[in-house]
Amino acid sequence: MDNVSINILIGVPKNFLWKIGIEKAISSMPRYSIVGEYASGEEIIAACKEATISLLILDQQLNDMKAIELHKRMLSQKINIPILLIGDNKTGDTEISELFQVGIKGYILNNCTEEQLMDAITHVSRNREWCAPTCNPRLFISKKLSNKFDQTRRKITHREHEILNLMMKGHNNSEISDLLCLSINTVQNHICNIYSKFGVQERLKAVNYALKEGLIEI
Repeated sequence: MDNVSINILIGVPKNFLWKIGIEKAISSMPRYSIVGEYASGEEIIAACKEATISLLILDQQLNDMKAIELHKRMLSQKINIPILLIGDNKTGDTEISELFQVGIKGYILNNCTEEQLMDAITHVSRNREWCAPTCNPRLFISKKLSNKFDQTRRKITHREHEILNLMMKGHNNSEISDLLCLSINTVQNHICNIYSKFGVQERLKAVNYALKEGLIEI
């Protein structure tokens, strides 16, 4: 799995500065690379037929169609690639709920942190749901986002325990990578697994959950 290349297409015609941020974040993620940038849905469909794509990062509105329309057209042509949508605070929770109901895998706000963006990219490229932490989870909650995990899924590995302890002490991913002699990508993967097991999307929430469940101690 560690040697698999993650190819990403982006369609961000409305948010130029955000596109630069996406490119910067992905450039720091081993195995992840942008293989195309398009402004229209037609171009994206054609590109997806020509190459193996792991993830689409899209504005909600492309030059020729909405991202949700693109998603439906792709499914009708049996092109099933997870989509991470870029949104803003003006989008209502009900609308976000509908996006997840029709199969959109990820939703991130354009004022997110770099860490949130990298976390979203990692999750959605693996076909896992991810939503901006500030959105109301009750409106789009699914089995993958539910906090009602059984005891088996709550268990963490020894490495995850080490990483959680370092997260609690305030270390960032780069520092954890150095302290544990792991690649930054491996650290990110472990953190994504922790988030998935805990049903959270943020660092602080993961640490608080681990403290509450007695998985780590101050």
